[in-house]
Amino acid sequence: MKVINKVGRPTSLTSDTVAKLCEALRLGMSVQIACNYAKIDRSTFYRHLEADGDFATKIETARDYLIMVASAVIHKAIVQDKNVQVAMWWLEKHEQLDFKKGTDFFKEL
Repeated sequence: MKVINKVGRPTSLTSDTVAKLCEALRLGMSVQIACNYAKIDRSTFYRHLEADGDFATKIETARDYLIMVASAVIHKAIVQDKNVQVAMWWLEKHEQLDFKKGTDFFKEL
């Protein structure tokens, strides 16, 4: 799907280009790497991101994908595998609790 502007040259943001951008971003690549892979200029990416809501939604969804997958792995490690180290790490990051060696966290409770 190549969208053609009524005035000026055709856009370089084809459906294939968007698919390549999303593929790279789902893998956690930077915008620069994604743009290189899709063969578009970074300024083109940001211009379309600002002007095209549908494109912005696709990009946001692609960027969130890896976060969702990583969160699922952490969830499994805590809930199913009962991994105490992962649970402590998660609590440190999300609840600002301190589980450093040499401190007695549970003494304060």
